[in-house]
Amino acid sequence: MRVVRLWQWLLTLVCMVFVLHTGWGQITERTPLVIRHADEMVGFETDAGAVRELHGNVVMTHGDVEIRCDRARQELATGRAELIGNVVIVQGALRMTMQRGEYLSAQRVARGVGDVTIRDSIATLEAPQGEYLLDRRRAVFHGGVRLRDSSTTIVADSMAYNRTTGERWAWGRVRLDATWQHATVRSDSAYQYPATRVAVFGGRTLLVEWDSTASDTLFLRAERLRLRDDSLSRRVSRAEGNVRLVRGAIRARSDSAELVGEETIVLVGNPIVWADSAQLTGETIRAELVRRRLRIVRADGNAALGIVEDSVASAPHQLMAHSIVLEFDSDSLRTVRGSGQVYTLYQNRTDDGKPDGITRVASDSIVIAFGSGRIQRCTWLGGVESEYVPEHRTTPAERYLRGFVWRTETKPSRDELLHASAESKTH
Repeated sequence: MRVVRLWQWLLTLVCMVFVLHTGWGQITERTPLVIRHADEMVGFETDAGAVRELHGNVVMTHGDVEIRCDRARQELATGRAELIGNVVIVQGALRMTMQRGEYLSAQRVARGVGDVTIRDSIATLEAPQGEYLLDRRRAVFHGGVRLRDSSTTIVADSMAYNRTTGERWAWGRVRLDATWQHATVRSDSAYQYPATRVAVFGGRTLLVEWDSTASDTLFLRAERLRLRDDSLSRRVSRAEGNVRLVRGAIRARSDSAELVGEETIVLVGNPIVWADSAQLTGETIRAELVRRRLRIVRADGNAALGIVEDSVASAPHQLMAHSIVLEFDSDSLRTVRGSGQVYTLYQNRTDDGKPDGITRVASDSIVIAFGSGRIQRCTWLGGVESEYVPEHRTTPAERYLRGFVWRTETKPSRDELLHASAESKTH
C-alpha cells in the first residue's frame, strides 16, 4: 500500500512539473495578446488577416505583461500591436513608457518612439527611441541616451542595458559621471558592470577626478582606461596608449599608467615626469603622494634627471644613474638621490649669471639638497671622477650627457587635455 501511494505521489509530482513547463511555454510562445478593456473596438478583415482597432483607455495583457495606451491597432495573424498615446508597458518591477510604439507578442519585444523610458528597481533609461526584449531582459536605446542609478549617470548616443546583471554598454560620445567618486569619464565607448565595480572605456578617453581645490584635480587622457576597486575599496585606474596626466604639481606621459587610490602612480613604457623644476625619465617611474601632495618620485632603469633653476639657463643640470629618487615637501623638490653608475653634468655660471663652463662628475652615488628652488649642496660618494670644461672650450653638444634628452615641449597641460576632449565631441 505504501509503495502504491509513493508511486501515486511521484506521478502527481511529474504531472505538476509537466503542467508548469507547458504553462511557461504557453506564456512565452503561444499565449494570445488579450484585450482587457477599451472604450471602443472596431474589427475588420484585411489581406493580411483580421485587425482590431481599439480606442480609449486600452488595456491588454500578454502573460505577465500589461499594456496600456490611448489607442491600439492589433493584427491577429502576426501578433503585432501598434500602440499610440501615453503608452505604458509593465512587467514585474519594469515600467516602460513612450509616446508611441509597437508590441510584438510572438517575439516578446516592445519598441518605442518619443520620450522612451525604462524604469526598474536599479536604473532609469531614457532616449528618443528604444527596444526592450522582455524574455532576455535586455534594452537597446538610441538617439541620445541617459541612464541613471544611485551612483552613476551615463550619457551616450546609444546604449544597451542588461536588467538581469546590471551591465551597460554605451557607444558614441560617452560621458560617465560617478558623483560618489567625484569622477567624470568621457570616451568613444564604455562598458560598466556595477556588481563587480568595473568600468572599461575605449577611444579618446579623458578621466577627470575633481577635488575641492582645482589645483589637485586629476586630468588623465589615454586610448583605453579600466576602472575597478581593489580589496581595500580603493579605485584602481589602468590607462594604456599615449597616456598623459596632470595632477597638482605633477605632469606625466607614458605608454601605460596605473593609479591606485590617491596615493600611487606607476608609469611604464617611455615614462616622463615633470615636477617642480625637474624632468625625470626611466624604464619605470613610481610616484607616491600623501593627501594628494607629491612626496616621492622614483625612476628605475636608465634613469635620467634634468633640472633648470631659472628661465635664463642655456641647458639643464643633468643626472643619469640606474635609479633616481626625488623627495618633495609641499610639492617643492628638496632632495635628489642617485645610485648605480652615476653621471652628472653641472652648468656653471658666474656671479652675474653668465655661463662659466661645465663640470662633469662620475661616482657610485649622489645626494643633492635643494633650497628655494636651487641646488644648495651636492655630495658624490664612491669612485668619484671629476672634470671641468671652461666656457671657451664648451660646445653645444658638450652641454648634454650622452643619451640625455630634454623634452619640455611635450609636457602635457590641463588645457591641452581638455581641448583634446572638446575636439573629440566633433567627431
